[in-house]
Amino acid sequence: MEAGPGSLEIFDAPGNLSVRTQDDITLENASGKVKIDNRRGNVDVRFSFLPKEDIEISNASAGITLSLPESAKLRDCRGLPFR
Repeated sequence: MEAGPGSLEIFDAPGNLSVRTQDDITLENASGKVKIDNRRGNVDVRFSFLPKEDIEISNASAGITLSLPESAKLRDCRGLPFR
């Protein structure tokens, strides 16, 4: 999916999601793989459950917020837990 200027909100996407946009994007509870490529807009991704698929977010000139449930046990790219 590609989107032009403005804001994009996606809720409860049932499968894999690939988005390229140039403004604010909000994504909640995607159930498949997530790939977001954004420019000049904030990216806010929230999960009420622990995601089971990969999440890839790239952004230029704005912030990224990723919210996961407290039960999430995160690991870095080497498989080591974050401290």
